[in-house]
Amino acid sequence: MGPIRPIDLANKIKMEPSTLTRNLKPLLDAGWVSLDAGQDARSRLITMSETGIKKRAEARRYWRKAQSELNQLLGIETVLALHALIDQSMEKLERPKQPRRHA
Repeated sequence: MGPIRPIDLANKIKMEPSTLTRNLKPLLDAGWVSLDAGQDARSRLITMSETGIKKRAEARRYWRKAQSELNQLLGIETVLALHALIDQSMEKLERPKQPRRHA
């Protein structure tokens, strides 16, 4: 996805921009991403470094192994049901909040 503006990344991963800023700090400190100048003096772009790309590939291997073990432990039907429940919950959380009516 990079280079990408922080606000666009926050929107893409459904995260508040301030939370993204805090979560980027350790990645910046580790050298896995960089925050570079954007098109104008006020804008910035997040770019993944070569080290970050390698770290992401490593993490994906661990994720696949963990997911496979979970599928075996719980059964694929249960895992699919959990994913559906998470998707439904996220959809409800993303809906615009309606004002509460007082009785």
